[in-house]
Amino acid sequence: VESIKNNIFVGPSYSNDEIKSFLDINKIHYKFLETNSLLRTVAKLIVEGNVVGWYQGKMEWGPRALGARSILANPGNFENFKKVNKLVKHRELWRPLSPSCLDRYTDEYFENGGWDNPFMLVADQAKPDKAKEIPAVVHVDNSARPQSVKKETNSVYYKMIEQFESKTGIPIVLNTSFNDAGDPVVCKPKHAIATFSFTAMDAVAIGNFLLEKKNN
Repeated sequence: VESIKNNIFVGPSYSNDEIKSFLDINKIHYKFLETNSLLRTVAKLIVEGNVVGWYQGKMEWGPRALGARSILANPGNFENFKKVNKLVKHRELWRPLSPSCLDRYTDEYFENGGWDNPFMLVADQAKPDKAKEIPAVVHVDNSARPQSVKKETNSVYYKMIEQFESKTGIPIVLNTSFNDAGDPVVCKPKHAIATFSFTAMDAVAIGNFLLEKKNN
């Protein structure tokens, strides 16, 4: 119980060998990237306006996607709010999309520091000057449901957001669960690839493999 209280990445995970086997059997085009290269490339794709599926490590337990089975986009472009809801998730446009924020910046962006909540369960108010930087993840009243991303529990996700910050100055990415409307959050690699194929996601990073629709 104590381990889940502090770290809810306790679900199934799949090795690069298992992922590669599935991709090869199904003749799916991919690039294999070393981890640092993958993080830089994904951050660059998000900066450029792409919506990216993110499938890394052990699946998170609980009601929110927290950077293991997530769909990510640039929070600085309000058009991503509409794109992710309408074309990727196929759901109502009012549905919220949340900010994943590096924990050392939560006090800078949110009135109550996002309550330092790593599980994306508590609403807070974005500070007015900062809300203008991240319009895709705040409501008209500047409210948001932030996730405080901690390096000690999800270092890969943390480092990818650091790469995004280095390119934009914004230590936050738009995060929503990796699933289409009415479907459960993806679990196995085959679920991630199917959801990627049938939605308007531009790319997916699954383990150390990167798939881009422009190359398929």
